[in-house]
Amino acid sequence: HYNLAKDFKEAQLRQINKIDNAQRTRTSELQKLGNQIQQKINNNGYLSQESFQSDQETFNKKQTEAQNYLASLQREAEQEMIQQQIQLTDSIEAFIKDYNRKKGYDAILYKAAGVYFNPALDITNEVIDGLNKRYNKVAEN
Repeated sequence: HYNLAKDFKEAQLRQINKIDNAQRTRTSELQKLGNQIQQKINNNGYLSQESFQSDQETFNKKQTEAQNYLASLQREAEQEMIQQQIQLTDSIEAFIKDYNRKKGYDAILYKAAGVYFNPALDITNEVIDGLNKRYNKVAEN
């Protein structure tokens, strides 16, 4: 429920869509080029082996470029997700430290740290409210 986490999730979905769109575009371009080469073969459009090899090399080069571009986008997305996770963790930990200075708890645990906690000890909503009050959404570039 932390707004920063929601914003990061939206950014990750945009990044995934960007990668998917790039993959579809590159695949379509390669299919079109491959179809053109096949059409030339079927219509005896190649007057020499060199002409065919040149088109084949162009196809292979574009295929390699597409793979490299998509791999680059994937690495970029992974790095962004890592940075977002670090930022999210830092934000939560900084808030918890400040929150605990005021409240003086002996321990504050993540819910996932145990099987059962007395609901009276659950401060999750307080923490989320505090995080969201403190969060200032930064405008996207």
